[in-house]
Amino acid sequence: MEFDETLVSDKNPFLNHLILESLFKVAPLEALKAFRLVNKLWWEKSLPHFRSNYRLSIQGELDAHSVPWEKVIQYLEWVRTPNDPFLLQRYPFQKFNVSYWNLRLNNNLGLLEFWEDFGPLMTDLKIQNCRFYGVTDLERILFDFTPNLESLKLDWNWYHRLSGAEREAEPKRGEVVVPNLNLKKLIISLQEDFIFFQPEYSEYDTSRTGRSNDEFLPISWLNILKSFPNVKGLQLEYIDSDPNEYEESEGSYSSINILLSVARRLRETTANAYQIEELNIVNVQHNALYSFPRSTLNRLLKLQFPLTQLELDVGVHTGSSDFKKILEMYCETIKVLKVYRAPYTSAFTRFPFGVVMKSLEELQLKGPIATSLVFLENTPNLKILRILNQNHYLAYDKFFRAESRHGSDDSDGFNAVLWDYQEPISMIEQTDFSQLENKVNSNLVEFVNGDEVCTGEQMRSLAKVMPNLQRLRIGVGDDGFRVLCDEWKSSMMELELAPSSTVHAGVFAGILGDCHDASTRPPNITDLKYLRNFEMDMISSDDAIYKGLLRLPHLNKLSMKCAPTVSDEAFNLLMSKFSGFIIRRGI
Repeated sequence: MEFDETLVSDKNPFLNHLILESLFKVAPLEALKAFRLVNKLWWEKSLPHFRSNYRLSIQGELDAHSVPWEKVIQYLEWVRTPNDPFLLQRYPFQKFNVSYWNLRLNNNLGLLEFWEDFGPLMTDLKIQNCRFYGVTDLERILFDFTPNLESLKLDWNWYHRLSGAEREAEPKRGEVVVPNLNLKKLIISLQEDFIFFQPEYSEYDTSRTGRSNDEFLPISWLNILKSFPNVKGLQLEYIDSDPNEYEESEGSYSSINILLSVARRLRETTANAYQIEELNIVNVQHNALYSFPRSTLNRLLKLQFPLTQLELDVGVHTGSSDFKKILEMYCETIKVLKVYRAPYTSAFTRFPFGVVMKSLEELQLKGPIATSLVFLENTPNLKILRILNQNHYLAYDKFFRAESRHGSDDSDGFNAVLWDYQEPISMIEQTDFSQLENKVNSNLVEFVNGDEVCTGEQMRSLAKVMPNLQRLRIGVGDDGFRVLCDEWKSSMMELELAPSSTVHAGVFAGILGDCHDASTRPPNITDLKYLRNFEMDMISSDDAIYKGLLRLPHLNKLSMKCAPTVSDEAFNLLMSKFSGFIIRRGI
């Protein structure tokens, strides 16, 4: 038999390794991890994709903050093994997590060797809960040893100051700083209540009462921005201290203001640099913001970043005019907007104040921001809408010491007001859907709402506005649930019923009529034939399981509690079919 040479040609689309390479472009990393040991060809062809996406985490001891030398030495030996049997030289790891290390480089040849060997390979680096000593060590790791970084995260580290003698013994860096043009994403998160120290600004007097020097990051914004001129994504957490109690002068966002001033100054001498596209400042300070500083707003207006993504705390006392300026500033470019506001005031009645955001694809509102859904007429291309109440996303739940805050930037002196907590707004109930009568957002595929319980009429109105939903979180009663199952039966893939929902078992599974004849029974859960992910607080009957959930052909993820009225047989069957997911007995 003659050998067909086309079988080994890269032009043959049916060649095994080409099929695998095509699969790797779309296969999730977990699938590669699970199947890459099937055969040698799979392992070899999946390895480049696996190594480029896998994050290598090297953790020291939590209390000792020492370098885990056994792990580091073993890894060094694997990399240096002759003939590269592990292919670590050919396909090196590029994403690293370093945590609980003691990063003292001076007189530590092993640590220097690690950064010299692997630093240039790193494209993504997260340094968390580590201890730095002095400015030089930090600058060498961030600016010298890792020239190819594309993403950097400094998360909850300690920055120890050196004595005068220790500073003299430290090796000196060169005068010429070569900027890293590859870095696009920068995340800096100091420990809560720590603040950013700017050594080159002597006029900036940081309040250090009761603080250790270890609480300050010892690198200036000037050095950071000069080293990373092409940064596009910037996330800053806890870099500013909260204003002192009963403070009458502006105390908010001092570090942010310095950063923006430095960026503007550097931009004048460096063309096309410092064009931030993604800005996350929602947790710049620990407590919820009283008022968005006018000084920060003015700096943003001058910089005119081409933002496509913005995440911010808009402030309890911020006026409509200032919020409108923020929206107007980015309405042409913004694609993702996430806004937080502490729940101690009423919502803006006219949000988004007539501003049309044609590019907006994702909107997340947490707190009293809008009174209804009428704003959808200003977001024609929205794909994702999340309205989060106080139980969602705990990262956004922040303290608000309203009784000890000063007034807004332009107020006269201290304005002590006791603010009452405002319950979440029932936005769907307050929506006048007649104003959205001609508004059909066919792009909207995800809607996450709070805990208000919607009627059948309200659900039908929602379906007219957003007919193609694929993911929904909402509270409903029996009538609302029937409408849900009827209106989105051809599109719904993920459904979460809020704990406030009251759907009876007969309605849930459609057993009030002939469950096999769609023409004689009301709509029910089995009509959602494409449903893959379902979550609810409590299910109370065997019928809801046997005649409802188990008749969903594509359901593969389930989260709920089963009431005592559910039999052990039905409960165990559910557990076996959806093992590994959150299914438990409830009261």
